[in-house]
Amino acid sequence: MSFFGGQLLWDDFDGDGDQDVAVVRYGWDDSAPPDHIWLQQDRWKFRVSQVIRGNEQWGSDAAKADFDQDGDVDLFIGQCGGDNKLWFNDGKGKFLENIELGSGSHAVAVGDVDSDGDVDIFVVGCAPPTVWINGLVKPAKDTVP
Repeated sequence: MSFFGGQLLWDDFDGDGDQDVAVVRYGWDDSAPPDHIWLQQDRWKFRVSQVIRGNEQWGSDAAKADFDQDGDVDLFIGQCGGDNKLWFNDGKGKFLENIELGSGSHAVAVGDVDSDGDVDIFVVGCAPPTVWINGLVKPAKDTVP
């Protein structure tokens, strides 16, 4: 297995008041472990609640925010060797639907780029830097010159 890093994101993904963790792995080949959601069950005791499928390439960076404005934390997972994906939380810590947003990212930042009250995504990597403007249903793509 060639696994050497990734991203850990702490938040209350299942809405029960304690901290859970999303583990986004990065490795040189497909033998690296897949991305996981670990939910805290009791004081610092965790269980894997979900293996995030569809991220078979190298998860290079990740960000968390309430992208769909439904009150829970969603995930954006950037892929160095594949498609970037936006995963929506059902409020109980299960990430169901995903939207592909470009490919080949190395770093991601989130914030309200267009000052409209929702969270947008800025991605840099193998492709030109890209800003994904959140339209709440399907983000529109604007390429930064």
